[in-house]
Amino acid sequence: EDHRTMNGEDYRALVFNSARDGNLRRLNIFLEDRSPDWLFGCLTAAPSRTPPIVIAARNGHLGVVRYLLTKGADVSVRGTVAFDGEVIPGAPALWAAAAAGHL
Repeated sequence: EDHRTMNGEDYRALVFNSARDGNLRRLNIFLEDRSPDWLFGCLTAAPSRTPPIVIAARNGHLGVVRYLLTKGADVSVRGTVAFDGEVIPGAPALWAAAAAGHL
């Protein structure tokens, strides 16, 4: 399956932005009824180098994190996050949530 919408947008970017913003309703629209292979590609590889679960955890969107886990997101996946202008590569979701004060 392709990761592009009819308008040529990249679903991975749309999913990332929805996870970043905590928009669970929009995520459900994008991810419902997708094959496991499609979900894997969408949830592990992001144009921003930060998987959706990492950015959702960093921003404190617990409901989104839980939803992404039900869709097959890997809790051990790592991504790049920023804190106070400092870029941290290789941060797992749990670390990102803790560092942001969400735990």
